[in-house]
Amino acid sequence: MAMCLILPLLMCYALAGELLHEHAGMLTGCLFAIHLWLNRGWIRAIARGRYRARRTVLTAVVVALASSMVITMVTGVLSSRYLFPALSAQLGSPVIEVAHMSAAHWAFLLASAHAGLNLAGLMTRVVRRSGKVRSRALLVVGAAWAAYGTWAFFSRGVPRYLLAQNHFAIIDFAEPAWHCMLDYCSIMVAVAVLAAFAARTTRPKPRAKRPSDTNNA
Repeated sequence: MAMCLILPLLMCYALAGELLHEHAGMLTGCLFAIHLWLNRGWIRAIARGRYRARRTVLTAVVVALASSMVITMVTGVLSSRYLFPALSAQLGSPVIEVAHMSAAHWAFLLASAHAGLNLAGLMTRVVRRSGKVRSRALLVVGAAWAAYGTWAFFSRGVPRYLLAQNHFAIIDFAEPAWHCMLDYCSIMVAVAVLAAFAARTTRPKPRAKRPSDTNNA
């Protein structure tokens, strides 16, 4: 959860300042390592058991997220200007910076999807227990926020970053930092809502009781 709060700040690195961006990136890397260690039991069990649709999707997202996070951290260190300037001077290049921007956007979207997949059940329970009027209001607010996030996804040119088509960050220095944060938080909500919906559709349906089971009961 802490990583999800830091990620929008990282995406607005030019508005928040490169020094803060690098420190926040190091913090995110440490939180990522701790998250992997806390879930080491799940990692060891990847090769065990059956793979249904839900587990396949969850595992694919986790593997892709871990890969993009590793690439983001390595390229971030190699393009650092404050914390690791010696490495950047020796090994840094425009190609590494483009790879860093692309991997960072993939990691951002995959982390959002990971959160949505794992919080789908919680979000469903919150909506159901909120009462008829409140649940409808929550659904409307969530849908509107996700719709804005979808618009922000394209207006921010995220697809071009994902495909490594931007060779430099497009920055509007006149833009308030809070507006950039709002846009990326909204993108995160849109992806999480989409992932939660996917989790609902891939959840195994409860088995219907057989007549013999009912009679035996």
